[in-house]
Amino acid sequence: MLDYYTDKNGSFIKEYLRTHPTDLSTLEKVANENEEWLEPNSLTKEAFADRDNRALPIFSKTAAMTSALYVKAQADEIPFEVKERVQEACNIYGINTDVFGDSPMQKLASEQVTLSDNDFVFPEKQKLPMVDENTWNMSSDVFMKVAEELSLEDLVIGARRLIKKANELNIEANDELQKLALLDAHISKEDILKEAEYKFFETGDSRYLTIEKTAAERLLDNSYSILSDLIALNRDNKIDNTKSTLLKVASISKDDIISIGSCDLPVEKIANIATDEWKEVLPYEEIASFTDEEGSFDKTAFEHLYQNLTDIEQDIVSGFIQNKI
Repeated sequence: MLDYYTDKNGSFIKEYLRTHPTDLSTLEKVANENEEWLEPNSLTKEAFADRDNRALPIFSKTAAMTSALYVKAQADEIPFEVKERVQEACNIYGINTDVFGDSPMQKLASEQVTLSDNDFVFPEKQKLPMVDENTWNMSSDVFMKVAEELSLEDLVIGARRLIKKANELNIEANDELQKLALLDAHISKEDILKEAEYKFFETGDSRYLTIEKTAAERLLDNSYSILSDLIALNRDNKIDNTKSTLLKVASISKDDIISIGSCDLPVEKIANIATDEWKEVLPYEEIASFTDEEGSFDKTAFEHLYQNLTDIEQDIVSGFIQNKI
């Protein structure tokens, strides 16, 4: 059995297309979308219609259409369940083709699947469908393979859509995907600063020093915007590393941070503020609720106190912290 990866120079499929002009026209339309072909050894078994042999890829619209042609060209050699998977992929991607031909299963195979935006990782392009566990696994795998080249926004939103669908399908998303989605994660400005410094020495681009300075000074600003600037600058330097950069600076552990407004700050920096200095903004009894005479800092007590302050009081405490750390 041949497929895109094993048909050397495409000689086998070219011979089939020579006598099937309709299929050739359909393939040309799909191929014009210029979807990337991933290396087979980088994909999980769910990316193939023939999972046992890791053959007939269906991880994208172009892959599904191409595999459909190989199925048609060697119909007698392809197991029924493999044909079903190829046909299902074609239906999901909206490809008007029938791999069963005149078989009794033609009606079943030609049934169309109506998908909503919630059924794609990238609904605006109808890319990476997620209608069941198999297609979720396949799309998650492909998403991770191309994640380095995505914009930060596409990466985060795509990861969130995968997690949302995983919850609907009772699939457990791993910690890496949770980090990429930034749902239960926070961004460390210290790690952004280190990454910007490293990239400056790697590239010599002084703009990284500006990002480093921003990360150091704008302690209570949204870390996401600073990270976005860093990744955009990486792109300017021909560095595609969106996923790896986000994984370096994101953490799903809340033990070492305190949420102040919309920002996550290191516990250590707030704990290092001297007890006497807190008197500038808080009365003694409130300070005593999260510190003791030895200077120990109670993270949980401080968070409780902060959350129960008025909006004006929170702004005053936030400004105080910004000046002290």
